[in-house]
Amino acid sequence: MQGNSAEKKLKRDHEGVAAVLAVMPILYIAWLLSWFGTFATTCAGGVPDSLGSGMVLSALFYGAGMFCLHRSDLGVAGLLLALPLSFLLLWQAVWAADLLIEANLFGRSACTLMMGEDFGEAKSEWSERIYSLYYFMVSVGSLWALAYSHWQFRRRKH
Repeated sequence: MQGNSAEKKLKRDHEGVAAVLAVMPILYIAWLLSWFGTFATTCAGGVPDSLGSGMVLSALFYGAGMFCLHRSDLGVAGLLLALPLSFLLLWQAVWAADLLIEANLFGRSACTLMMGEDFGEAKSEWSERIYSLYYFMVSVGSLWALAYSHWQFRRRKH
């Protein structure tokens, strides 16, 4: 009977590693797509089109990654794979918080933060606010999903 329990545990551990190996690339791609959106070669008229493109391209990957993390247990191997991503997501959350302040509190164009020059007031009142909320929420949400998945692993282990 005890051997059967050990076999189940080993099978669950292998499934967990496989799930982590499938989820981590999805989250890294999501972060990379959203990060590319923060770079603008131009901000024609002070409109940050690249933020919207990054948001659209990364949304599916963030959604899939968070859904998969919610359904899997992130063990020690997963934490090691997620460590660089955690720092990248933390950096993105700080950047997005700065964007939230610029766009929502001061009404400044996101191009001001992206290009390092003063672009004046936001040209579109709602889009830059949505971009700032999106970038902040996916960063914090992904960090929460990573932590929650590991918490599930720790809870089931003990």
